[in-house]
Parts: sequence; C-alpha cells; structure tokens
Amino acid sequence: MFINSLLLLPYACLVRIKSFFPGFKGNSHTQEVCSTHWQALIDSVFPGDMLQSVVAVLLIFLQAVMLNRLVIKNRITKAYTLFPGMFYILLVSVFFDNLGLSIYTIANTFAIASLSSSFSIYKKYKPEIALFRSGFWTGLASLFAPFYLLLLVVNIISLSSLRTFSFRELLQILIGFWSTIIISFALVYFYEISTFWSSISLDHFTSISLPTLSPESIFLALMLLLVLISVMMNGTFLLRKSLPSKKKISMLYILLLTTPAILLANCGMNTNILYYLWIPMSIFVSMIVINFKNLLITEFLHLVLLAIIINNHFQFIQLI
Repeated sequence: MFINSLLLLPYACLVRIKSFFPGFKGNSHTQEVCSTHWQALIDSVFPGDMLQSVVAVLLIFLQAVMLNRLVIKNRITKAYTLFPGMFYILLVSVFFDNLGLSIYTIANTFAIASLSSSFSIYKKYKPEIALFRSGFWTGLASLFAPFYLLLLVVNIISLSSLRTFSFRELLQILIGFWSTIIISFALVYFYEISTFWSSISLDHFTSISLPTLSPESIFLALMLLLVLISVMMNGTFLLRKSLPSKKKISMLYILLLTTPAILLANCGMNTNILYYLWIPMSIFVSMIVINFKNLLITEFLHLVLLAIIINNHFQFIQLI
C-alpha cells in the first residue's frame, strides 16, 4: 500500500497543476489578513510562489498518506484502498484559494498526527507517549489557527471512549498541549516577536460573509448533503466492524460534530478553514464510495468532480 500511495503524488500535482503556472499568486488577501506573522514567516522561509506551491503539494501528499495509514491501521473501512487520501487531495484542492501554501495547509499535518496518536491509545499498555503526542500535535496545530483547539475536545473524548477514563492520563494530554504553548511563549519572548499572538488569534474572529450564488456556495451545499448522508449511513459504516473500529469511527463523528464551531474563527469566511472539515469527510466519502455496488458509477462521478475542479481553477467554461 505504501508503494501504491506514491501514485498520489502525481495525482496531487495534476489536481493542483494551476498552482505551477507562471503568474499564480498563492497568498490571497484573506490569508494575509488572517495571520500576518505566519504569512511573513512562510514567505521568508519559502520565497517565491512556485516554491510554496511545491511545498504545499508535498505536504498534502504527506497528509493523504497519513490518512490512508490511519484508516488502514485502524481498519476503519471494509477494504484497503487509497480512497481516503485521494478524496482528501480533491477536497483540499477544490477552491482556488486553497492552492497556495497557507497556515492551514501546514496545520492539518499536525491535526492528522494528533488524531492518529489519539487512536493509538486503545488497549495500549503504556499510552503515555501517545497521549502526550496527541496533546502536543493539537497544541502545535492550534498555534497556526485557533479553531484547531477543537481537537483537544476530540482527544479528551477519545480518552474516555477508547480507555477507562483516568485523570492522570488526561493530565498527560494537557501536559503535551501546554508544552507547545510554553515553548512558543519562550521563543516569542526570546526573539521579541510582539505581534505574534494577535496575528494568530484576534484576526481570525470576523463576521461571516458568503456570496448568495457562487461555485463555492454550490460546492458547500453539496458537501452539506454528503455530511447528512454520512450521518444517516452511520449504521452501515458500523456494520460488521470490530469494537475498536466502531469506537474509532464514532470518534470521527465527534470530529465532524465539532466542525460547525470553526465558523466562530472563520477569518472572513476564508475557504481555507475547511481544511479541518476535510479530515473526517475524506474518510466518510471514501466509505460511501466503497459501499457502491457499481464502481463504474464511482469512477464516472470522480472524473466529473475532477473536471469541475480543474475548470474552476482555469475557468475554461464559466458555469456561474
């Protein structure tokens, strides 16, 4: 499966090919407003839009592989496929603003690592390292965008669901989380970065503004439909699954349940905030697809979606 996962790299390049064209500007004005300090740091470490596009593709490929590994290792789907990673690449590439390297592109790497650490605590004899890592990765992700603090809720509920709840183990999660914050405070103090905290917190909390009719709103309506289908198919997803798999699928639903709260830190309804939603939805969409009896329909729908995404990037045909 690892060798097959390498095929996701050229696939990611295909879906995000627009970002490699000359003149592409990866840093949207919304992204610059959302986190001035982080964006300046990204621009200094990775100068040039082309380099940032390459880094973004590599990060998304890595995240897709991590998702596939999480699904296969925890036996979440009834078949070993690359669908979760493939749909993840599609979802994070739908909107034009998602093609550049953003703080959310980076943060999702730590978010998936946090979820993987939470899942690994089931019946673990010594879970201290996994518990610490789940909190640590959550803290690291939340430094990039405050709504990733929602992962802390998922971590704590995972602890109570996958193990017998223990305040000592809860403390280990919180120690991992606060370790990131303390280290960050120390670095900010040492380098005298006075604008750091305001740039990653206050700027995110803005009012919601979404056009009444746009490709974005239509796609969001479609995604809402898929969310509802995923919820209604809960019984099907849990059918003939082992107890550990059922518990971990339930944790994905908890993660999905926390996603509406990202609107509280929407940063002018920046579509990049949906990176958080794409983590559970890429898995649920793959589970829906696997349950299709006719895979030809699946392939046809995939090609249609891929064509719509590429058309949305290049505007060959003006749909709206």
